[in-house]
Amino acid sequence: MSKLIRGLYSLKPAQTACVIAIGNFDGVHRGHTRLMHLAKDRAIALGITALAVTFEPQPQAFFQGK
Repeated sequence: MSKLIRGLYSLKPAQTACVIAIGNFDGVHRGHTRLMHLAKDRAIALGITALAVTFEPQPQAFFQGK
């Protein structure tokens, strides 16, 4: 099951122990997919939640400005 978490305020206590894949997921290609699978597999082994954390706005857009 996938969940979208838009900020720390929306984390639930059950999600505080988790494996996190952090990245600029600007498109889910094979490298991103592999990273998320590794996080999921590790989380399953530990019996905890897996999360993918990305950035909004994307870093490139943020640093380029308007």
